[in-house]
Amino acid sequence: MKTITLALPEALSSRYTNAEVLQDLMLKNFVVAEYQKGNLSVREAAEILDISYTGFIDLLGSYQLSFINADKREIQSNFEQFQSFINQHK
Repeated sequence: MKTITLALPEALSSRYTNAEVLQDLMLKNFVVAEYQKGNLSVREAAEILDISYTGFIDLLGSYQLSFINADKREIQSNFEQFQSFINQHK
């Protein structure tokens, strides 16, 4: 894992009890942001954070984010494809 040094204003860093707590938070935020951009899958994000698949989905929920990383158009298209498949196999 790559290590970086980051200068934080005292107003932000003083809110955390120690550097490990702050480091953990920053890693979680970075991984969630990369997931939201589509650069990581749920499984990859969970592995990076060393948590379970459902643990990452729970983490997304704590950020009030969905594990479904698609826009309305993509969801509608997938639903229509699924509906078509079901109708063909009745």
